[in-house]
Amino acid sequence: MFSLNALRAAVAAAGLVALSLTGCQEKELVAPRPLRANTGTLEGRLQPLGTADSILLYASGGRHWSVAPDERTGLFRFSQLLPGEYTLSAIARADYEVTSAQVQTLRVKIDDTTRTTLTLPLAVRIRGTISWDLNGVSYSVPATYAEITPDKFILEGHTLPNANHESHSVALVISEGGPANAQPFTGAGTYGLGQSVYPYARYNFTRGVAFDEYTTMYTFQPVGTITVSQFDMAARTAAGRFEFVAARSLNGTGTTVMSQTITNGRFDITF
Repeated sequence: MFSLNALRAAVAAAGLVALSLTGCQEKELVAPRPLRANTGTLEGRLQPLGTADSILLYASGGRHWSVAPDERTGLFRFSQLLPGEYTLSAIARADYEVTSAQVQTLRVKIDDTTRTTLTLPLAVRIRGTISWDLNGVSYSVPATYAEITPDKFILEGHTLPNANHESHSVALVISEGGPANAQPFTGAGTYGLGQSVYPYARYNFTRGVAFDEYTTMYTFQPVGTITVSQFDMAARTAAGRFEFVAARSLNGTGTTVMSQTITNGRFDITF
């Protein structure tokens, strides 16, 4: 038999246990909210269809991605990209090319889709010659680079290095319209040099890895002309002549020559 005091103690203990149990409430388990995906998307369309095998995307720090555009629609897509600037390019198929004009800098934003169109031009298969006179020496070289469209004319040729690892090059640039272009390219005609940034001509002298550059770009006075005497976009032919005085803009060899005069310049090319 329990004594009265023992019975009282047992009842008090039972009450404490009951109070403890009633004070404990079951907590509802709530699934954590998913973290916000701090990324964006870039999507675009390749034109014309079938002109590139891969679309390339570059980020700062050297990271890069590659996707194949859809053969039927030309659509391509890069997802889960961190916000920031990216460079878009492509690996072109035969007969098409990617030049600096096609490479795009695009910005990706969080929870947003950046859209673009990537249009590749027909490749310029440049053939022909560029010739000029400089300091009593005549140069005649194969045309090595060109970007030619109905509203752009860029042509360049350079000599092979000699025994002293010296070479010469000339570039002619008649670009599209714009605030820095006094005379946009429209086909056959005479284009003045030096009166604005564009059109311009450039002469480079290279020795080893160092080079001097001379340009008409920033003279802002008449210093020469490029005359396109024949231009046929359908037949892909062009011919003409040029002459100019170019001021030194870069000095890599330590030269004291401040300007170079190019005379009797001619070009005759197919592209």
